[in-house]
Amino acid sequence: MLVIVSDLHLGDGTTAASIPPSAFHLFANRLREMAYFASFRKDGAYRPITELDVLLLGDILDPIHSTVWLDTHPGAVNFVRPWTDSTSPFFARKLAAATQSILDHQLNRESFAVLKRLAAGTEIRLPPATANGRPDMQSNERVSPVVRLHYMVGNHDWYYGLQGPAFDAIRRTVIDRLGLHNTPAPFPSDLGEAPEIAEVLRRYQVYARHGDIYDKFNYSQERGRNSATLGDVFAMEVLNRFPVEVENRFGNQLPKPIIDSLRRITNVRPALATSL
Repeated sequence: MLVIVSDLHLGDGTTAASIPPSAFHLFANRLREMAYFASFRKDGAYRPITELDVLLLGDILDPIHSTVWLDTHPGAVNFVRPWTDSTSPFFARKLAAATQSILDHQLNRESFAVLKRLAAGTEIRLPPATANGRPDMQSNERVSPVVRLHYMVGNHDWYYGLQGPAFDAIRRTVIDRLGLHNTPAPFPSDLGEAPEIAEVLRRYQVYARHGDIYDKFNYSQERGRNSATLGDVFAMEVLNRFPVEVENRFGNQLPKPIIDSLRRITNVRPALATSL
C-alpha cells in the first residue's frame, strides 16, 4: 500500500501556525482504516497487507519560514540567508537551529510522535485472517504491516538535500524524530537520486516528485534543486520580515492580535498575491 503526502509546512510558530496534532491522529486513523480495506484483495479474500509505504513528498518541514534566519544582519561575520554560501559553517548551524526550533515546537512534538509510532508499527494493527479468508475480529492477535516513511524535498525544505557531514547530522536528527526510513545521506528531490524510493514507486506503477520543478519562481533549471531562488528571497525578506518589522516599529501602538495576524501572511497562495 502506498500513500503520498506533501506540503504540510510544519514550522516553528514564528510565522504561520503548524497543523495541530489532532490532524495527525486523524491521519493515523485513516491509514489504519485504509490498510484494513486494502487487505481485501481482488479475489475477495482478506489477507492483511504486509507493507505500507508513506512518501512525504516535499515541504513537510518548513525551515525557510522561521525568523531564526533573521537573527543575523548583512555585514555580520555570521550573516546567513538561504542564498549565501552553503559551505560556510554558519549555514549548517543556522539550518540546524531552524530545524531544532521546528522539532521542539509544542504543536509539532505530538505530531512527530504519531509519525514515529506509525513507523514503529504500533499505530496500525490489523485483525488476522481466518482459514476461509475473512477478518478474524474475535482473535486477540493483531498483524502489524511494516511501515516505511520516505522523505523527499521540495522548495521549502531543499536544504535537507545538501551535501556534507554537518547536514548529515541535521538529517539524523530529523530521521530520529519522525521515524524516517531515509539514511542520513542527502534527502532526494528527484527519483534519480533515490533508487530505493524509485523501486517502491515502480512496484506501484507511480511516478512522483514535488511540483517546484514547474515553477520558475521556486526552481532554477540552470542551478538545480540545491540552490536558492527568488522564492526564498521573497519568503525570507518579505513574508518573514514584514511582521517582525511592524512589531519592532509599531508594536507599542498596535494591538497584539494585529501583529499575530500578520504572521499568517505566509499562508496566502499564490505567494505573490500577499500584497493584495
